[in-house]
Amino acid sequence: MKNALIRNGFLLFSIFISINCVANDFDRFKNDDKYEIYYFDVDRDGVKDAVINDQSNDEILVFLNVDGEYKYKYKSENYSFQGMYMVREIKEEKGDDVNFSIISMFSGAGGQEKKYFLSIKENELELVQTVTFDSSHNDGLYSLHVCVINKTEKEKCHVMRSDKYFDSKFIEKYPYKKLP
Repeated sequence: MKNALIRNGFLLFSIFISINCVANDFDRFKNDDKYEIYYFDVDRDGVKDAVINDQSNDEILVFLNVDGEYKYKYKSENYSFQGMYMVREIKEEKGDDVNFSIISMFSGAGGQEKKYFLSIKENELELVQTVTFDSSHNDGLYSLHVCVINKTEKEKCHVMRSDKYFDSKFIEKYPYKKLP
């Protein structure tokens, strides 16, 4: 009985180590079309790192460029909420409190988009702020309802109106703003 427990424990440990090594192998992601890879300086050391959108597992993987090799460092959800939203863009942010953002759009009708601002805090990825964008068209005017939600769940909303459509560039350029 004791030998069976030791063998099973060793087998489980070996499987765990194998899965962890495969998940952290950058070349496996780089050579597979199922993954979207974005290159920018995540940790602000002057070298481009890699951020991978793993759609099949609803997660973001961050590989830091260390001496020319990509080393796995962080993992986060990609905020697709099991396919309800699709990741449209992952981009570098230049603010003091944020490192990058994830832009997702609702996969059904309605056009809602969300922008998630993430930061590296105490060696972990942390969601700092979520901004939602809901667009509508009525009486010849376009409206964009924007809500900014901090991690403390403080929320501030406003409506913008225009005779022109608010395109995706508006959302991509929407900056991180610290709420009081």
